[in-house]
Amino acid sequence: MHTADIAHQDIKPSNILKFNNGDSKISDLGRVIDNLGMSPFNKYYFAGDQTYAPLEVKYRLPFSDFYDYKLIDINGVGSLIYQTLTGVSLTTALVNETSLIVPNIMRFDYHDALPFHCTAFFTLMYRIQQECEQKFDVEVATQIVSIISEMCHPDMSKRGSPKRVSKNQRVQFRRYSSKLNTLVRLLTIKGYK
Repeated sequence: MHTADIAHQDIKPSNILKFNNGDSKISDLGRVIDNLGMSPFNKYYFAGDQTYAPLEVKYRLPFSDFYDYKLIDINGVGSLIYQTLTGVSLTTALVNETSLIVPNIMRFDYHDALPFHCTAFFTLMYRIQQECEQKFDVEVATQIVSIISEMCHPDMSKRGSPKRVSKNQRVQFRRYSSKLNTLVRLLTIKGYK
């Protein structure tokens, strides 16, 4: 979709279709937005489900260009991975964890709250690393955490591939579909289902 200059804006578990052959597809394109900002839901700040929205949406940061919508989508996919493993959306877990540090964190400005959210995020990544090491092994756990960390970093300027210089290359889904395919192959080789 991104290569066609369309962002989904509403990636969540109920919008993922799973097929018997193991394939999955994103559905419900009713909230999409194009690179010119055109959408049937232009009047809304964010057309997707707030429950699964990343922090920048929760804090109502202004979107400067289409790239920001790509960041939202990439966060949504990473959050789906996290939720599949933990049962809770990453943003919900992140806000709850950060609230243990600063109880009224959502009243802060995004930039003032970010250091606290980053601390909480690293705690969550440590926990999921430990859980995945017990469920799988260190190699698999490390790959899972790497993918989630890149896709869902609370600081949107650090989201995406840290090795890419170009903004658009940082959030290319081809890279993440390749990483996920490698992870699935690794799980298959190691006998995990």
